Amino acid sequence: MRFEIKDRDGLARIGVLETRHGKVETPALLPVINPNKVSIEPKEMKKLFKIDILITNSYIIYKNKRLKEFALSKGVHKLLDFDGSIMTDSGTFQSYVYGDIDVDPIEIVEFQRDIGSDIGTILDLFTNPEESYDETKRKINETVRRARISSKVKGEMLLACPVQGGTYEDLRAACAKKMSEIECDVHPIGGVVPLMENQRYDDLAKVIISSKRYLPLSRVVHLFGAGHPLVFPLAVILGVDLVDSASYAKYARDDRLIFPWGTEKLEDLEEIPCNCPVCTSTDIKELKEMDKVEREKKIALHNLYICFSEMKRIKVAIKEGSLWELVEEKSSLNPMMFDALRVLEREDVKEWLEKFESISKKSALFYVNPHTLHRPIIYRYQKRLFSVYRPREKEVVLKEEVEKPYSKYYREEWGKSKIDIIEKTPFGPVPLPLDEMYPIAQSVFPKNIDEESKI
Repeated sequence: MRFEIKDRDGLARIGVLETRHGKVETPALLPVINPNKVSIEPKEMKKLFKIDILITNSYIIYKNKRLKEFALSKGVHKLLDFDGSIMTDSGTFQSYVYGDIDVDPIEIVEFQRDIGSDIGTILDLFTNPEESYDETKRKINETVRRARISSKVKGEMLLACPVQGGTYEDLRAACAKKMSEIECDVHPIGGVVPLMENQRYDDLAKVIISSKRYLPLSRVVHLFGAGHPLVFPLAVILGVDLVDSASYAKYARDDRLIFPWGTEKLEDLEEIPCNCPVCTSTDIKELKEMDKVEREKKIALHNLYICFSEMKRIKVAIKEGSLWELVEEKSSLNPMMFDALRVLEREDVKEWLEKFESISKKSALFYVNPHTLHRPIIYRYQKRLFSVYRPREKEVVLKEEVEKPYSKYYREEWGKSKIDIIEKTPFGPVPLPLDEMYPIAQSVFPKNIDEESKI
């Protein structure tokens, strides 16, 4: 596998993943295609959204005689009429929804290889967040066993070996470490759909962190069933490269429209607050009175426009070095999403994230909400200040904050005195010689910040 990093902002990265059917720019959204019920043809998606990768379910193809024979004789790309990269899932989610499935775990990997999948997935065991510790551990051991065997039969196909472990952080870490030893290419983070369905975003953050931090940086990380674009920035800032979603079609069947801030029922809307091509060509009255099949496709297209637009915002933010602002902005839209940011304020998490922060960034640091002062780059400054800084004398002078750079006002006074001048700032104490380092001088705060943000 070839995976090249082009740009990054902390753990978030823009990369190029090469498969047998071309190059995929990451972070990437993989629309889920149900081969039994295609609401929008992959060819149309490629034309409208320039997608270069999608995901479909090999188990559904395997169990349908007509689809299976076609895929084995002509390949999955011909079956879906798509010439880009195709990732296939193995049926794990179906086993979670319907119980046991009738397929051998190694045979389904060989089937994915034989139908020409670019990225195939092992048949792992879904770890439900409500399962016991011992049962979760048993499932992890079996999943790892299957991964080891599957890696020997994958051929030229890239292999995805999911990290399971429920909400047990130590089991997630143990699974990630074991998967790191196996010859594979992509690591989906599995078993998270129940968390997202119940908006348990704090647990989702813990799951991603405890999985990602023990995987090799050279491996591609995929968040299974990411669902809503509200989750995308959080996932990417924690090092996720690929996300997939069937929500665009699932919500459309229920007349639900995706927006950057959440979802809305069509019946509750009097106006569509959107300027995508679907919404500018169809008014709310037409959409409500439309034939069910046509309306479902229109809403699905709208949902995809929103999802891909949000992914573009993430890529722009990575290039600008402003992804933390976007993550915090999204957290302000949903209280449960803000709970996830609280997880990122843990000392051990900040220490881990700080290792991947750049020394400086292209854009200034903008204050968004109380979490801003827990960003890794600020944690780095505070940690190094208290461990490295030594005043010239025992006495220091504490000055109230003035316009930046502070040295513009105090350098002459500092130069004539042996006493250090310490500026009182939102970052905490700032010695005058450090006032122009990033992000002290390159930051924008309101005149008055909330008490919770004060250090």
